[in-house]
Amino acid sequence: MKALRLIPVVAIVVAVTSGAVKAQQQQPASRQAAPTTTVAGGNEGRIVIIYTDVFDDEKQGIARLVNAVKGVDREFEPRRAELQSLQQRYQQLVDELNKTAAVQDPRAQQQKREQAEQLQRELERKREDAQIAYNKRLQEVVAPIYDDIAKFLEAYAKQRGIAMIIDASKVPGVIFVTNNAMDITSDFIAEYNRRNPATASATTPSR
Repeated sequence: MKALRLIPVVAIVVAVTSGAVKAQQQQPASRQAAPTTTVAGGNEGRIVIIYTDVFDDEKQGIARLVNAVKGVDREFEPRRAELQSLQQRYQQLVDELNKTAAVQDPRAQQQKREQAEQLQRELERKREDAQIAYNKRLQEVVAPIYDDIAKFLEAYAKQRGIAMIIDASKVPGVIFVTNNAMDITSDFIAEYNRRNPATASATTPSR
């Protein structure tokens, strides 16, 4: 039985900074500078990309988010165990029906078939209820963290003269990056983790 998991879509598709964004980050000589664009008011700034689907990656992602998801997973471990037990019982009944189909009394077969159907309905209902409850709880836990990430990303962009951030994970196969200087994913995650320890409260303001 796979773990219940549904990570909300991050509401960071395109972010445009406000105010002056003329400052440019220095890039190593071996890397090309990221392209620039002009935003409202004639302010020029960099165009970059980010892959938000990495945020919940256990090894490379945002530690607070990863820990929050793990916490919800632990909360639902009893339900997951119950579903596994029901699945095993149902499978045992199905296996018994298949093995004894040719030799068992038809009435006994019918009774066992009805038991299997009832157990299947119970399993499906409990699985749906568990998934709904899991999704609701996960949203409650991670929504404040995603809000904080979005605010931190805005501040991060302003400090680095970034005019536009495109979430490349939302348009797979559409954006092809040939300039690695455009990808801020690793740098942003490292900066966020440094400023926001994994044990920090979801309501702790970023600096």
